[in-house]
Amino acid sequence: MLFDPVRLAGFASKAAALPLAGARSALGRAWRYRVIGTGIDITRPSSNWSCLVVAAHADDAVLGCGATIARKVAAGSAVWVAIATTGRCATDQVPAHPRVAAERQARATRTSLHRLGVPEEHVHLLGFESGTLGRCGVELAATVTDLVRAVQPDEVLVPWELDADRDHRAIASAWRWAAAGPPAAAAAYPVSFWSAAPWHAEAGDRLKVQAKRLVRDSLIARRLPTARVVVTGEYADQKHDALEALSHVEVFTDASPLERWSADLGAACEPTFPLERPSPGPDASAHRRRAPRPAVRASKPPNGPAATLTAARDDFGDDRPPGRVLGTRSTSGTERLGVDVERTLSIDHGELRMATLATPGFGRQGTAYGPFHRVPGLTLAVQVLNSHNTAQSNILPEGRKAMLRRLVRDFPHGKVSSPHLDDNLVVGFFPEVAPADPRGKGNVFVMHAASTTNGELRALVGTRALRAFNGIQEVPLTYVVVLREHGAAYFVSSVEGVEGATPFPLMRPVAVDHAGDDQLVFAGLMQAVHGEVGHEIATRVSAVRAEVVPALLPAAMGICDDLRGEGPMTCARPGASGGAAQPGAWAGSGEVVRSQDGAHGGASGGSAEIELPWPAGLVHVVVETAATAGLDARAGLVWRAGPAGAWRVTVDGDGAHLEQRDADGRWATLERAAARLGSAASWSLQVVDDGEQFGVHLDGDLLFGRWFDDDRFAHQTFAGFVTGPAGPSTVHDFEALPRAVPLPDLALSPPWCERGTDPVVDERFAGPAGELSEPWERSVGHGRVMLDGDDAARVVADADHPNPGRTAYTLPWEDPSFADIEVTMTPPGAGRGDGHAGRGGLVFFEDPDTYLIVNVWLDDAPIHDGSSVSLFFRTGAHERLYDAVWTNVGRRVTWGKAVTLRLVFDGLNILVWLDGVPVLSRRTQDIYPAAPSVTIKRVGLVANWEWGDDTGTTFHSFVARRRPRP
Repeated sequence: MLFDPVRLAGFASKAAALPLAGARSALGRAWRYRVIGTGIDITRPSSNWSCLVVAAHADDAVLGCGATIARKVAAGSAVWVAIATTGRCATDQVPAHPRVAAERQARATRTSLHRLGVPEEHVHLLGFESGTLGRCGVELAATVTDLVRAVQPDEVLVPWELDADRDHRAIASAWRWAAAGPPAAAAAYPVSFWSAAPWHAEAGDRLKVQAKRLVRDSLIARRLPTARVVVTGEYADQKHDALEALSHVEVFTDASPLERWSADLGAACEPTFPLERPSPGPDASAHRRRAPRPAVRASKPPNGPAATLTAARDDFGDDRPPGRVLGTRSTSGTERLGVDVERTLSIDHGELRMATLATPGFGRQGTAYGPFHRVPGLTLAVQVLNSHNTAQSNILPEGRKAMLRRLVRDFPHGKVSSPHLDDNLVVGFFPEVAPADPRGKGNVFVMHAASTTNGELRALVGTRALRAFNGIQEVPLTYVVVLREHGAAYFVSSVEGVEGATPFPLMRPVAVDHAGDDQLVFAGLMQAVHGEVGHEIATRVSAVRAEVVPALLPAAMGICDDLRGEGPMTCARPGASGGAAQPGAWAGSGEVVRSQDGAHGGASGGSAEIELPWPAGLVHVVVETAATAGLDARAGLVWRAGPAGAWRVTVDGDGAHLEQRDADGRWATLERAAARLGSAASWSLQVVDDGEQFGVHLDGDLLFGRWFDDDRFAHQTFAGFVTGPAGPSTVHDFEALPRAVPLPDLALSPPWCERGTDPVVDERFAGPAGELSEPWERSVGHGRVMLDGDDAARVVADADHPNPGRTAYTLPWEDPSFADIEVTMTPPGAGRGDGHAGRGGLVFFEDPDTYLIVNVWLDDAPIHDGSSVSLFFRTGAHERLYDAVWTNVGRRVTWGKAVTLRLVFDGLNILVWLDGVPVLSRRTQDIYPAAPSVTIKRVGLVANWEWGDDTGTTFHSFVARRRPRP
């Protein structure tokens, strides 16, 4: 029949469904882009988490998270995979006896997962039948619970509960019953839900039913939690091979897994949706969708004021997976508060790990303790190894596609121009648990990226960040902030020899703040950005202390005088022997008069000095100006004063003046700056001085625009102040602190700093010209190092023919657990423009798959007018370029000038010196948490590849030392 009414009605129904099919396809594509754009990129941190993947069928784990599995295994993290069903009753198999089908399924599964790197002993076949999991919920939940307890993973991945497949939904339900027991984070991976999106139609659905499903599924899509995204990247081929294995062994009659994987965005990334721990028991409450854990954790009991603390201690002795730190208890039992928007906080190996943020910015990552009542002497001490003190964002131009992805991800709060972040870490006391921008509130340290010189340490003074020291290297620092009734004092300590800090347990004073009086404060640290240009490494926090320490009050540490009252100029100072305080006398010139508002200079101004029991490391005074001060206000400080001379800074109506006094008492002006004291204001004037370098600061601003490298009069012990005539200005709250203050007993461990003393190798490269030979051997690469016949060894390369990649020459080493090695070398070339590059360094070698390299980086490229020292770690044949750690060292390494590089390594900890100054410190587990200790079998020289090759470094000497013998 030409016009069959039944067939025509069917055609009409299909034609009417076409627009809905098109709408579903368009919505699905837009939804997938939306999920990726608004999701949190956990590609880097997730590779360090051990994991149990539970799947219903053989292909589910590979389709849903195959690249995630491969990435974890490559990073050294343990992965277990549990397949629930045997495949004996699967409808898409080649016809076969059920036993034969199950054997094929098992072989296919093991082959597929082996291609992802999962060892056979980590594959668990649970033995349930396909299509029956919905009836086996209790048994399945008990099996999964036992498995989680046996392997104790950091996270568990299960199928998404909205997948169309009934067995997938059954696994999700079983996990909800099991999750109340095992202590593991959980996330759900979608399979069909991801490729088909929420908008799918059942076979045979009428047009009206399809339309209803379209509306219903749109509402579902809007209510989904924020996805966690892992980029497939370089592991796409492994995932493809694993899927191919499932087809090639005839488990499937076609290539359906490969077809499903190639759906929109399916090959580019793998999303998961976080799951919260439900209430125990297989009841209806276990199936309710639970609200996500708050990103900010604050300490407030219901219907009551904030619960205040008197002390808090945290040594991070309890391992915690990512996203499971806030809300737990510290060592002293106080609650860990803070913010963890991207679930990047974790605890391992006795330290807090603050992993790389996908979206840089403050208010997204940090930990805090409190609140505390402000009490004079309340002290925060935090031991931190920052990810990169020079970490910053947006140093490369942002492309249009990247900008669009960011705008979608941050909608509706995204901005066309993303702000540039130069400040990366803030440590101190905050007025709230997780301020959106902690840099201008409370009493805090700020680490600022200083480009070629690495980091600049700053401290908040009033509302400005005082630039305490430039050139902070990648070494562990102990930050100490001591509150006062108003304001705070700032101290810092590190490894012996570190520039800008004193050796632990001594502290260097770096700033005094006279402002700030928040009565409730939180103690902690906040991070905004890690690394730059794709490099990623975590910040590590080893200890936090917050308690009242009377020994750190001003009167107990140094000289202090409020300069108020009436009568003679006297103050209290400690006795030279450290005994009881003794009166000290002020001596000066001109007329200096005390008043209730502070000291002033009578009719014409004057100055006063007092002898200290030690050379001053910090001198501070507060200046008050009258409403009618105009240009007549004047104040200043004197330091390093004595018979040989003195230094003085004054600020008046003409600007700021840096002066020096000679032995005859004559003052000479050395520098001027356009700064003056405004009317009706309170000003902080202070000098920070370590004996070799000093800086002068007015309200946190660095006067004269620079620090002064000058050690003249550094041993002299007089300090004082300058004040102008009565009326326009007064000075008060004079304070002087020594260059080093003992750190009170807070049960803090010193940073690792071991050194060898007994030389085992002292190689001077004597001998005739020829390739470096026995006992040396080339352990890595294809380049050559040749003796030049003139007591040196040289990398065979030049500007036109650079060394062909990484090359290492090594010697056998006797102690597998410790080595202290040192090389003196000269980078090639004579200056910029010659086209030469230096990549020379040292290597600790276990085998070709495991070794650690530290090299200098000096390049002729105009983009970086400086040099650096870099660390590369290869473990178990795994190494990622963007996991390299570096520190910028300015122009300390330059063409044609010899430098000495020294490394000490015990298989886990490494400390690097450049020309006798510690510049870089790390633990191998900071880079790869699951990495075992390196067994040191050989040590030697390297010409490394780091964004370019070496063009002819010359090695002059190589020394290897062992541990001191008992």
